[in-house]
Amino acid sequence: MQRIWRYYKAPYNHNPDLECSKTIETAWCDQLYTDEILTDIAGNGFNGIWLDAHLYDLVRHSEFPEFGLFAEQHIEALSRLIDKAAKHGIKVWLCMQPGRGVSENDHAFWEKHSDIAGTRHPIHTKSWGAKGDKEYTEIISLCTSTAPVKRYLEEAFAELGKCLPGLGGCILITASEFPAHCFTFRQSAEKTCPRCEARGIVNVISEVVTLAAQGLRSTNPQAEIIAWDWGWGEHAPDIVPELPKDVILMPNFESGCRRTVCGRENVLINEYSLSCPGPSPRFVKEIEQAEKQGMRWMARLQLGTTHELATVSNLPVLATLFEKASFLRKRRSAGFMGCWNFGNMFSANTSAFNFFLSDKAPEDCHQALCAFAKQYFVGADAEKAAQAWESL
Repeated sequence: MQRIWRYYKAPYNHNPDLECSKTIETAWCDQLYTDEILTDIAGNGFNGIWLDAHLYDLVRHSEFPEFGLFAEQHIEALSRLIDKAAKHGIKVWLCMQPGRGVSENDHAFWEKHSDIAGTRHPIHTKSWGAKGDKEYTEIISLCTSTAPVKRYLEEAFAELGKCLPGLGGCILITASEFPAHCFTFRQSAEKTCPRCEARGIVNVISEVVTLAAQGLRSTNPQAEIIAWDWGWGEHAPDIVPELPKDVILMPNFESGCRRTVCGRENVLINEYSLSCPGPSPRFVKEIEQAEKQGMRWMARLQLGTTHELATVSNLPVLATLFEKASFLRKRRSAGFMGCWNFGNMFSANTSAFNFFLSDKAPEDCHQALCAFAKQYFVGADAEKAAQAWESL
């Protein structure tokens, strides 16, 4: 089972300007993840770490010579980290937006490649760290309905796989808050690229995943592609059947659940939740689709905390975590990604969740909480600890 985590001090940089690629964490990740930190991650039950990665930082390609200016620095750092992490039984995963858009401020790029320009997406300049004096900056999609971009995506992933033979794989977010393909951030765009509008969002997203998978697997058959469903929304049931069968589907575990919040009934949970045990009907529908197609699936979770209260290190709702772990264990999940760029500190939550997934955990929730309390709070009253967790 893949159990993917992230060091809580790891920087998360969305800077959209090509010249800033040396600031992205993949350029110096081997320095950040020391042996001590990797030992701690493995000791807490995780066997994977994810890094924020930009394809156009990691690979040089003749189609777009502006990309990959410091690719060697990124690849060397990643190679060192992959080798170091392997000694701790940990795989390295790259969380990526394939075909990430390029800022309108990169004038030289767009003067040369105007033929592949897609949808224009306004972003808040300061919030995203873009250069320029305007309040909003437009990010222009690399249109994936054009032959040069399709060729770039497949061949760049092939090069990535060749350069990083020990890579665990890539986690693809294909409907992110930051613009990539022409449908990525549609809520902000006045008009979608006509080439992609004619094809539809299902074809565009499934093709991006397919190109990445074909490219990576052509040079690195052991590396995995995880297709994260964040942002697919109502299109998910149509996208899943179009994905390659060797891709791992990763839906959000609680997205689509409904519950009462502060007296308000039937509130929609549209992302992560520790107050809601899940899984949501949407999650179940997607993984059942995947299973019928012979695909593996994982769960996207937040084990520490969520936007429900993101300013604390953890929300100690261990009874709820037991329900989540119990589902994954019984349904033979391929694993989980347990944090984002917050909620990633070790606590009783992380220890308990990995314990609940083990063969040592009783199938009854109360008994499992007591068993965990005995090993986590040695010498304490396990029954009272279990009761406290159940009261939350």
